[in-house]
Order: sequence, then C-alpha cells, then structure tokens
Amino acid sequence: MKIVLFEDDRATARKVQAEIKKHVPRRAEVLTFTPAVTDGNSRAFTYEHRLAAEIQSQGYGGATLWVTDRDLSKTSGYRGLSESNVSKAAAQLGIPICKYARGASDDDVFERQRSWGDAQIVLKSSEIAELGSKVAMLAKGFLAIATKLDALLSGNAGRDGVSTPAEMMGRILGHPESADQIALYASGDQKMIGEILPFAATKKKSQELRKRLPSVLGYWLYDSILRFPGLLVNSVAAASYLDIAVSHFEKATVKRLFRVASYSGPFGDPEDPRWWRRTLDEVLGKAKTGNEFVAQKLKERVAHCVDSKTGKRAGYYCMVTKVPVSEENSIGNISWFPPGADLARVRKDVYEQLGPWLGLF
Repeated sequence: MKIVLFEDDRATARKVQAEIKKHVPRRAEVLTFTPAVTDGNSRAFTYEHRLAAEIQSQGYGGATLWVTDRDLSKTSGYRGLSESNVSKAAAQLGIPICKYARGASDDDVFERQRSWGDAQIVLKSSEIAELGSKVAMLAKGFLAIATKLDALLSGNAGRDGVSTPAEMMGRILGHPESADQIALYASGDQKMIGEILPFAATKKKSQELRKRLPSVLGYWLYDSILRFPGLLVNSVAAASYLDIAVSHFEKATVKRLFRVASYSGPFGDPEDPRWWRRTLDEVLGKAKTGNEFVAQKLKERVAHCVDSKTGKRAGYYCMVTKVPVSEENSIGNISWFPPGADLARVRKDVYEQLGPWLGLF
C-alpha cells in the first residue's frame, strides 16, 4: 500500500500523515509529495503533465491512493496549483484520488457530491484524526478491489463468464448472484462510460483499461452503489425499510438479529455500516416486516419507523435530509439517482424548495 498526500501546509501535512499511519499496516508507505527542483523548460508544461512526470521519476509511482487538499496554492514551485490539476494528473495515470477541504460546510460537501457517479470522493476534515481513518479506509478498499480483480482476471475470466463490470463487481463483493441488480447502477453512468470507452478498442488499450479498472470500479462502488440505497442500505435506510424506528434499530440487541446481513466488503466502515438488502429479506423469513420479526425474537415491542412529516410508515430514505420518508411524501426517479436505487427519494417539501437549485427539475 502506498498513499501520496498533497498538502501545501507542512505542519498540516505532518499531522495528516501521522494520523493515516495509525490506521494502515506497518509496511504501508504514506508519503507527502515534495516538488522536484525544476529547470525553465519544465514550466512550459501544464501542471498536470508536470506532476505526472514527477510522480513517475521521484518515487511516488504505483500509488494505491492520492489524497489532496482542495487548496494547494502555496505549494512551493507550483504557485497556483489546485486540486483540479492533481485530479487531472491522477486521471492521466489511472490512480484513485480523494479530496478534503479544511472547514468545508455540509452544504459544500453535498454540492460537490450531488451528481452520482462523478468520481468525486470528498472528505470532511474538521477533525484530522477522523480524516486519517477515512483515508486509510479508502486505501484499504481500493487495494482490496485491485487484489481481487487481479485474481479474477488472471486467466479464468473467460471460463467463469466474467465479462462485464457488474459481473466483476458481484465477484469482488462476494455476491455474484447480484450482478443484474448491480448492473442497474451502471446504467447511464457517464463517468464509467467515459473511463471505459477510450481503452476498449485494441489489445494494447484493453491492457491499459485493466490497469485502470481498480480505480474505475472503486469510484463506482463508493460513489454510487454504497451511497444510494437499493442493493445495499445504510443504517437509517435499513431501519426505514424494516419499519423499525432508527433509535431502536441502533440498539445492540436489535442489530445483532441482522448481523448476518452486514456488509464487510471494500470501503466497509464500522462508523457508517451498510447492510445487504436481499439478506435482510432472507432474515425476516415469514415475518411481514422487520418490526414484527424483532418483536417475535425479543418478545418486546419496538417502535415503527414513520415519516416525521406525515406520521405514516416510512419505508424509504431521503437523500437530502438523510431521514426516513414515506412514498406518499417523497419524489423518486430523480435524474441523478441510479436506476437500481429504488429506496432513494427526496422529501416533497425539500424537492419543491431546493429542486431548481440542485438540478432536480
């Protein structure tokens, strides 16, 4: 594992680097990018091309993940450098990247992530300790995808019938039977299409695509499949789907009943867990709802999950307010929702108020 950090404040860089090291294997490399001494000719190139060349020649190559601050304007030797330049260099080399912004507001982070499938992994960094653990989680996820993908494509792809990104993802996640549903998350994903098409024409280009696949699949998993509830659900969406009040679902005794459905694949985060929806259904057995199932198992009543605006059963998840919402009080099939995210909605009052500003209509 190799993580390369781009940060123009040396004191902050040392702190971030130290926090990341706490959460990665001892042999992992966590490096802070230091620009090389340049001659006059190098300044004739764009920053992204110069960065790509320096990365290859200065020992930063073969990185698992790049991490960059949004503001890099004070970088010595690169006055005016920005996250955009670093992102372009990462894309040129096929390296995954995540970004952070010290002091970024929730609205700012949401605005930068609102378009699904845009390969924008943006982390909040109000606490450097939290940032370090999140970066480590991402690096471990991308490395796991690369490792599993390499094993998957080493001579057995044709015999095993693995020929599409959805089939690859199903194998990587250990749920090959979910390939059809996973494919719905790729439908219309312009970022994935844009990444794959330029490298699919010739054998040489196909080899380049294979090198880039861990990055392409990782962005897709993190930015779309894990974020929009359908195939997988976060704790709030799971509580809403199961008809169990969120506060009750968070109880250890209740969560334990659904432990078998816990997601443990790449980018799995104990602080923000996911659950396999299909497995939740299997756990319920003959019970009509999760509420009924918990009552039977624990011999005690648990509160229903209701829409706070209507008092009716929820069942769905509002992507803006991040709370349970009912079908009647929400809008679905938003243009930037993946087709497979059938539990993702936007509450009606939010839709009417913010829709034009967020590109919802």
